[in-house]
Amino acid sequence: MDVTIWYTNWPPHIISLPATESLHEDTDAETRLHYLQVYDYNYDNPSDNPREEDNATCWIHCVYDQWGENDTKLFSLRQENPSYLNKWDSYTLWKNECVVPGSPYSPPCGYKRDNYTCPKHSGCMTHNVTQWYNVSIICEDGYGARDNRNFTFYPIRNEAPKWRNLGNHRDIDLKTGSEHDIIFSIMYTDKENENLTYEYTFMRVDTNEPTTLFKGDPSGNYFNTLGNISLTTYLFDVDKNTSYSIFICGHERRNEICEYLTIDIEEYCEIVPTCSSAENTVDETLAIGTTIFNVASLISVSNARIKFTVNANRNDLFEIDEFGKVRTLATLPAPTPQRRTILTHSFNWMVQRIVVRIPSVRSNCMSTISTTLFKSLIYPPL
Repeated sequence: MDVTIWYTNWPPHIISLPATESLHEDTDAETRLHYLQVYDYNYDNPSDNPREEDNATCWIHCVYDQWGENDTKLFSLRQENPSYLNKWDSYTLWKNECVVPGSPYSPPCGYKRDNYTCPKHSGCMTHNVTQWYNVSIICEDGYGARDNRNFTFYPIRNEAPKWRNLGNHRDIDLKTGSEHDIIFSIMYTDKENENLTYEYTFMRVDTNEPTTLFKGDPSGNYFNTLGNISLTTYLFDVDKNTSYSIFICGHERRNEICEYLTIDIEEYCEIVPTCSSAENTVDETLAIGTTIFNVASLISVSNARIKFTVNANRNDLFEIDEFGKVRTLATLPAPTPQRRTILTHSFNWMVQRIVVRIPSVRSNCMSTISTTLFKSLIYPPL
C-alpha cells in the first residue's frame, strides 16, 4: 500500500509595518520607531492565533536613500528580551544614536561649523541632504519561507526661525546716546525653540566703511535672553544726522537667517514727554490678540512721533503694535495663586511700569503682571 503525505509550510507575514515612518532630523538619541509583528499561518484552522508559529528570524535587508546609498548605520532591528527570542512580536525597530567619532560637540554635528549638515552612515540625519530612505525588512521561518516588506522613512525638516522685528529702523538722539546703552533687542520665533548665534557687520552708510560705534551679543534666545545691540561710546562728538547699517545673521543647528537694521543718529530739540502709569484688572482667560494696554494714551505729548517695541522676559507672549497697543500672542489662562507672569518695560529716558493686577479665582489674593515696553521717541530736527 502506498501512502502519500502532503504538507504545507505557510510563509510568515509581516503584518504591522506601516507604509511610512518619520522623525525630526535633530533626533540624535536612540529612538524606538516600531514594534514588529510577524504572523505565521502554521495551521489551516483560522482560529489559530499568532502565537502558534514557527520561530521567525528578522533582519534589515537594506536602507537605500534617495541617492542609492545603503545606510547601514541608521536603523537596527533588535530582540530586547533574551528569554523571548524569534517570536512573532519579539523584534523592535530603532533609529540608532547619532555618533560622530572625534566630535567634541553636543549635539555632535550640524551648525555653521559643519555647513549645517551631519555625516552619513553615523546614525544622524540631514533633511537638506537626504529627504527619504527606503527600508527593507525580511523575516524567515524555520523552514526557509520568507516575507519581505518595505517602508519609506522621512526625516522631518528643522524649520528656520523667523525675525519678529527685523528688518527695522531706529533713531538715536545724539544728545542722549551713552556708552553701553542698549539700542535694539533682537526678537524671533522658532518652532524648535533653539537659541541663535549672532554675527554682525557694522557699516557707516555714506562712506561704506566699518564702524566701531556698536557691539552685539554673540547669542540669545527667543523669549528672555535677547541678543542686544549696544553703543560702545558716548555720542556727543559723533557726526549728527548720520546713518549706519547693521547686517545681522543668526544661525542655529540647521538654518541661518540674515537681515538689516538701520540706525540714524540725529539731533533732536523738542521736549521729552512725560508718561503716566495705568492698571488693568483681568480675571478671565485672555484669547490670542487681546489688547491689554494702549500705551499711546499714557503719553503727555500727543503730537510726538513714537515707535514702540516690546522687550520682556517672555517676548513670546506679548507684542506691541505701531500705535502702542499691547496684545497677547498666546492664550493666557485665567489666573490662579500659583500663576505669575513677569514682564518689564523700559523707555529711552525713564522706566515706566504698567501693572496688571489679576485677582485669583481660588482666593482674594492678587497676582501681578508688570510689563515694560521699549519706547523710542522720535522728533523732527530743527
